[in-house]
Parts: sequence; C-alpha cells; structure tokens
Amino acid sequence: MGSEARERMEKRNKRLAWLAKNDSDKFRREWTRLVDHWLCDLRYHAKDGKMESPTLFSFLDRAKKVLVACGKEAMALGLPETEMLLNECCREWSRQIADRTCKANTYRLSLDHELYGIYKINRRLKRSPV
Repeated sequence: MGSEARERMEKRNKRLAWLAKNDSDKFRREWTRLVDHWLCDLRYHAKDGKMESPTLFSFLDRAKKVLVACGKEAMALGLPETEMLLNECCREWSRQIADRTCKANTYRLSLDHELYGIYKINRRLKRSPV
C-alpha cells in the first residue's frame, strides 16, 4: 500500500471515528456504504469460484481493522453490517466448497459405475464355458 492510500485510509478512519462519537446515523450510512462496496467486490471476485478462502475473508479482516481503528463506539454501531459481510464470506466459501465436493462426488460415481461395469464383464467371463 502506497503512502497516499495509507493517508486516505487514516483520514477515513478518523472521520468514521468522529462520526461514531458525534453522529451515529451518519456513521451507519457511511459504514453501510463501505460494507456494500466490499460486498460487491466480494461477489464480483468470487463469481468464477476461483477465489481462495484467505482472500475471501480478507474483506472481513479489512472491515475489522477499520472498526478497531475507529474505536469502541464504531465497533458497537458497525456490528450488524459487519455480520452481514461475515455471512456473505461464509456463503461464498461454502458455495465453492460445495461445488468442489459435488465435482468430486460426480467423479467418484462415474468411477464406481465404470468399475461396476468391469466387474460385470469379469463375472460373465468367469461364467462362460469356453
């Protein structure tokens, strides 16, 4: 992260901390906007199913870091939206795991079917009076 990006992040954190102490409604609007942005990014990057779990949960880590930097008031106010982000991360992760499991089970079923076919052929060969 470059110095300008770090400065923007620090400025945003200070603003969110100030809003959490002084104007909770505006803090909720700003925090919801941030979480919605992260949710859109998460869905966009996870749609092809190639996103690994550490990367999926990096969105949640980013949200937790911002809340910790903003203070206790912000943590109390931002919890519902952060839980929504956690639920979305878990949903995408489980969807990817289910896809992989389904592919593995489909492969296993096709392999079992082939092995059963070979077994039937072998039984017929053993029975045939040649």
